[in-house]
Amino acid sequence: MYLGVDIGGSSIKLAVMDSSGAIISKESVPSPKSDLDEFFASISSYVCQQREAYSLQGIAVSTCGAVNSEEGVIYGSSALPYLHGPNIKQMFIDRFGLPCELENDAHCAALGELWQGGAKKSNDCCLVVIGSGIGGSVVLDRRITHGHQLHRGEFGYMIASYGNGKSKTFSDVASTRG
Repeated sequence: MYLGVDIGGSSIKLAVMDSSGAIISKESVPSPKSDLDEFFASISSYVCQQREAYSLQGIAVSTCGAVNSEEGVIYGSSALPYLHGPNIKQMFIDRFGLPCELENDAHCAALGELWQGGAKKSNDCCLVVIGSGIGGSVVLDRRITHGHQLHRGEFGYMIASYGNGKSKTFSDVASTRG
């Protein structure tokens, strides 16, 4: 059994899944706006209960932004700026005593499509995520491509319009906040 944690600007979604991807248990909590201590406090009870109940083998964490999965660090901008900079991956490992992986949410969605979704028979695919912002993922030879400065697939940064001396990105004009 594995724990999936999706960190969003308005909520944190948590789910226990088996190795086939079937959801065994799930929870959603509001995303704290203040700091890392409040963030971990908001999920600790659920994580600890599920770790005991299901003998969890690891944690997979997804979030928006430029995620350096090797370093365990989130860069860029989001609704939760306190997440940027610290080694989030190591913090999960230290707090919950389980192996952890950290990746951009759009990359995780693309991996899911490769595993069991519409791209499972493909080697290459492109995925666009539209929500609070616009993101995406580019997969070549069944591998996530992170690109220069971890921004490949971040389609929301593309300029959609320019006027009155100001540019607007796709996220500015087409996301749920745009």
